[in-house]
Amino acid sequence: MKTTVNTFSTRQVARPSHLSLSALCRLGIGMSALLVLSSGSVFAQRINVMVNGQPVVFSGLGPLQVQGRTLVPVRGVLEKLGAEVAWVPSTRSVVATTASMDIELHLGDRQAMVNGKSVTLDVPAQEIEGHTMVPLRFLGEALGGTVKWNDATRTVTIVTDGQPHNDIANTNPPAQAVNAADPKIERITFKADDWYGWLQPGHSVSVELTGTPRGEASFRVPGLTEAVSMKETQPGKYVGSWTAPTTKAVQLKEASVIGELKIGGKASPAMQAEGRLSVDSKPPTILDRLPEPDTKVTTGRPNITVAFEDQGSGIWPPSMRLVVNGQDVSKEARVTGTFVSYTPSDPLPPGETRVILSINDKATNEARTEWKFDVLASDGSAGIRSLKNNAGKTLEPGDVLHVDMEGLPGGSAVFSLGNIKGVKLTESPAGHYSTDYTIRKGDDVQNATLSTRLTLPDGQKFTRQADKAISVNTGKPTAPVITFPTKSDPMTSPLVIRGKAAPHTQVRVKVDYSSKVLGLLPVQGTAADSVVTADGNGNWKTEPIDLKNLFSNRNVDYTISATAVSATDEKSDTTQFRFKLR
Repeated sequence: MKTTVNTFSTRQVARPSHLSLSALCRLGIGMSALLVLSSGSVFAQRINVMVNGQPVVFSGLGPLQVQGRTLVPVRGVLEKLGAEVAWVPSTRSVVATTASMDIELHLGDRQAMVNGKSVTLDVPAQEIEGHTMVPLRFLGEALGGTVKWNDATRTVTIVTDGQPHNDIANTNPPAQAVNAADPKIERITFKADDWYGWLQPGHSVSVELTGTPRGEASFRVPGLTEAVSMKETQPGKYVGSWTAPTTKAVQLKEASVIGELKIGGKASPAMQAEGRLSVDSKPPTILDRLPEPDTKVTTGRPNITVAFEDQGSGIWPPSMRLVVNGQDVSKEARVTGTFVSYTPSDPLPPGETRVILSINDKATNEARTEWKFDVLASDGSAGIRSLKNNAGKTLEPGDVLHVDMEGLPGGSAVFSLGNIKGVKLTESPAGHYSTDYTIRKGDDVQNATLSTRLTLPDGQKFTRQADKAISVNTGKPTAPVITFPTKSDPMTSPLVIRGKAAPHTQVRVKVDYSSKVLGLLPVQGTAADSVVTADGNGNWKTEPIDLKNLFSNRNVDYTISATAVSATDEKSDTTQFRFKLR
């Protein structure tokens, strides 16, 4: 086993501390403002603030009047409205989000962004005693409400649309509310007991979070698990773990581990651990088996083939075991990331042949298949007597593949070649079956075996394989189309994504997320990553994708990416669609 440790050291995300005189000057407040603050132009009397009828409790500095303008601590007012507010040290700005509003303020700048539009402030946003102060008029305009001043009670009343007016002055707030600490995460790390970089079924990831003591900490892995509670083992140190399920198939590459911390009604900005977590508890998928189960073959040396796919950790070739009639022939078989192929060196005896194949991915998930077919004594008359085709080169779009088969009359016949499955052969004259198939985009195969199946009216099934492998290369796939969701569709969870692509093409569908609000450190990752196959009409869809555990829906931007991938591993251009949940 290999153990991976991923560490994230915080870049400070907090309200600035008390500033020196020189620091205030660097922020652009200027000497005139400093003189105002020191000369008594700031009213010392308490200024009360009511938002939608409720008093705002300020931790530390409250509203001030400076040169006739009322400056308000932006954090206290906006948090009263349920906004998430965070400080970005790199840009010296404050970002806040509510259900209907996005605000971005830069210290010393008179231009603020409100829902993507520029708004001019009377005076720049200022930092006083570690608090970001903005003109009261700006908040009124930003909130789309009304602002009133009651001189008798020295109370500012802010009322947003549809809320009751209330001019009652604020009483002294409870001491506990004034002194409540703002929770802050300083560091989050995780350690995964993985194998080849993948967490296996039943194995765990341990998460450690350091932050403000006596809080409620949790972590989540979007796309894999909702919030997992963490235990405070010593002041400010929280630990928790999550175990990959053994009864449910989950598979996600490079998922993010994100921590959260709450104290009372306050929540810290979320923090994302450095590094990504990959989980795979889904075994490889068996796609095809040749000769087909319960069919009769007329050759003693059939090509025994199993095709499979694994979109997670990938196949681990040394794990493959192939047993034919009780004999382990693994060393004689050819194994790749998509198929196992074996042709007996000596003819198989007439009668029933049993095949057992097992193979693991790198996360040790096992796929196992067992089937049987009958080998007929070749007397030249039973079942399928001959099989021919015209594939003398790698086939390309527009080429015509001609297939001829001689066999017992009165049956129904089809041929298959890789992604090209169940193509009907027409009988004319009796006992002669043939068809012409025009190669299309998406029909790509590499060294695949052409196989025919003849089914007689009494239910007997015969199969025969072409002597030489066939390759089809149709070039760069056409970019897939996402037909759902569209801009007019409501976005809900779980989400099933649908689209169109060239028939038989595999389409890789990813759902990535990002949030600019939850801590303002990059909070982003992949919520879903799967490969689906377009049917014969080119339609494809994903399994339901659960997006409901990705924080506040409004604060998360989602991007769907769809890329077609051919059997020769050529990739199309990527189609993208961006949305938010409603």
